[in-house]
Amino acid sequence: MFKIFGVVEILIGRVVLLFEEDRYDRQKRVAGWYQEDLTRAKVLVAGVGAIGSFIGVNLALSGVGKLILVDMDTVAFSNLNRQLLFREKDVGKKKAQIVANRLRSMNRDVKIKWYARRLEELDEDVFKKADVLVSALDNFEGRLWLNAIAVRLKKPMVSGGMDGFLGQIQVVIPGKTPCLMCSPLLPQEVVAQACTPWGEEREAQREIEEPPPPPAPAVSTLSTIIGGLMSQEVVKLLIKGLGTPLGSYMFYDGLASRFTYVPLSLNPGCPVCGEKIKLEEIDFPVDLDETIEAILYRLIIAYDLIEPEIIFHGKILEKSTKMRSLRLSKEKKPIFFVTDKKRLKKPLKLKLKLITPPKIKKT
Repeated sequence: MFKIFGVVEILIGRVVLLFEEDRYDRQKRVAGWYQEDLTRAKVLVAGVGAIGSFIGVNLALSGVGKLILVDMDTVAFSNLNRQLLFREKDVGKKKAQIVANRLRSMNRDVKIKWYARRLEELDEDVFKKADVLVSALDNFEGRLWLNAIAVRLKKPMVSGGMDGFLGQIQVVIPGKTPCLMCSPLLPQEVVAQACTPWGEEREAQREIEEPPPPPAPAVSTLSTIIGGLMSQEVVKLLIKGLGTPLGSYMFYDGLASRFTYVPLSLNPGCPVCGEKIKLEEIDFPVDLDETIEAILYRLIIAYDLIEPEIIFHGKILEKSTKMRSLRLSKEKKPIFFVTDKKRLKKPLKLKLKLITPPKIKKT
């Protein structure tokens, strides 16, 4: 009988201790730390693989109020050397869902919403709800797309990537710091290289039948370092007055144990954030059944261009892209920017007038 009472007393003591202790006590002791700012915050993390999984863990343990996780891919066996939250039994499952479940088990205080979809397929309201956007993507096109969203919605964004023992981070604060398109410092073929083989979901969505690019080298130590530093930048953005957000391009060489900081400046001619210059605006009708190649041909004829390119949300559109695949809205008045290094000193701004082709009745 006394033994039973003793066990009950121990259990009650543990419950009382649980309620008396503060999960965030140690971080609240940091000068300038305001836990309430984190509790009220919403952060969208795009890409929850190598870097993103560490960011998710750090933000969840820190008590960020809500996390929005976006990753269209599934877990591959080769992810397990550096992607913290995945196990062998998770291979083939949706990354976003697995990460959401693991983070909930770490901190039940944090609300988590996950999307196993492409960024372009999400409603804009998803991005509007976030206080900070995080780009932990392993492809250049996705980074530029999120960069354009951040600029348009005036949302701060922390972007980072890795290649072997090399890593880089940039913080974009629209209107204050350069965006990713102001002065891209790495060749596109380098930063576009995925750090993992494509999973089932990403492979299924490929439209062009060609071999996927070879995966870039990746190690867990870099995932930890870059993910930790990016998490730190997010926290500084959320807690006003806590430190100074990164104002330059930070490059890390793990083999040399060296950080290099490259000063950046706003580019008035940037097609994404350089709205300070007055661009020539043109009302331009487009058929939803047209391809980008057809539109480029019309631009060449109409404006005597030589090698025009069309930029939409920071991404250069492929000639084979169909207008209908962009899922444009007539109400939102979509805009294309047209560049031509041989003809245009500054981009053209096309205000699209979307035309739906008439349906032909079968007789």
